[in-house]
Amino acid sequence: MTGMADAAFATADDPGAAKSDALSRHAVGRFGMPEDIARVAVWLASDDAAFVTGQTFTVDGGLTAASPLQPGLFLLEPDKHRLYQPVAGRSLSSRGPASA
Repeated sequence: MTGMADAAFATADDPGAAKSDALSRHAVGRFGMPEDIARVAVWLASDDAAFVTGQTFTVDGGLTAASPLQPGLFLLEPDKHRLYQPVAGRSLSSRGPASA
C-alpha cells in the first residue's frame, strides 16, 4: 500500500474500519503494492509479452471481480457500515446467479 492510500483511509470517520472493509474486498487478501504494478509493466516490456497487443490488464488483487460491477456478488445496503455485503451463501468463486 502507498502513503496516498493511507491518507485516503485517514479521511474516513473510522479509518480502521474503512481499511478493514476495503481489505475484505480484495480476493488475494492484501492491498496492492507499487511492485505489483511494476511486475506487470516489466512483463509487458519483456519478450515474453511480444504477442500481447491491445489489452487492458487490471492489477487490483481481485477488487474489480468482487465489486458492484458484479451485482450477483454484492447487495446494496446503505444503512449498514459497509455499503456492499456479500450475498449469503455465495463465494467469490461461485458461478451463476445467486439464490435468494
